[in-house]
Amino acid sequence: MLELQAATVLDEMYCSLLRGQLANYEKKVDGKGKGKLMGDGLPQLLSGDEFYERVVEFAKEQECEKVAKESRQQARDSKAEAMKVWKKHEEERKLRNATATLRFREAVEEWKLRKEKAKEKGQRFSEKKPVRGKLEGPIPKPVLAILAGESGDEDGDDADGSDIEDEAN
Repeated sequence: MLELQAATVLDEMYCSLLRGQLANYEKKVDGKGKGKLMGDGLPQLLSGDEFYERVVEFAKEQECEKVAKESRQQARDSKAEAMKVWKKHEEERKLRNATATLRFREAVEEWKLRKEKAKEKGQRFSEKKPVRGKLEGPIPKPVLAILAGESGDEDGDDADGSDIEDEAN
C-alpha cells in the first residue's frame, strides 16, 4: 500500500512539473500565423472532419500569405522603378536650377562691371540689376499605394471633401 501511495505522489509531482512546462511553452508561442498543423503534439485522426477542415483552412491561409507576399514584392518593385525615374528627374531639376543660378551670378557680375565703368566715366547708370526669377520647386516623391482599389475613393473625388467646397463656390 505504501508503494502505491508513493508512486501516486511521484506521478502527481511529475504531472505538475509537466503542466508548468506546457504553460510556459504556450506563453512563448507567438500569435503569428498558425504554425504547423500537428504542432500541438496530440494524436490526430487524419481522416476526421475536424482535422480535414484545419488542413483546408491552413492551405487557404498559406495561399493568401503567398499572394500577399507577391503583391507586396510587386509594389516594392514598382516603387523602386518609380524612385529611379524620380531621382533622374530630380537630378535634372537640380542641374537646371544650378545653371540658372550660375547664369544669374554671371549677369550680376557683368552688371557690376558696367556700373563701375559708368561710375569711372562719371556717367549716370540707370540699368536695373538683373533678377534671378523663381527656381523650380522639388518634385514630390512617388507614393507606394498598397491597396489602390480599397482607398474608399472609387469615384475619383478627393477624400478630404474639397470637391464639396468647389461646388459651393
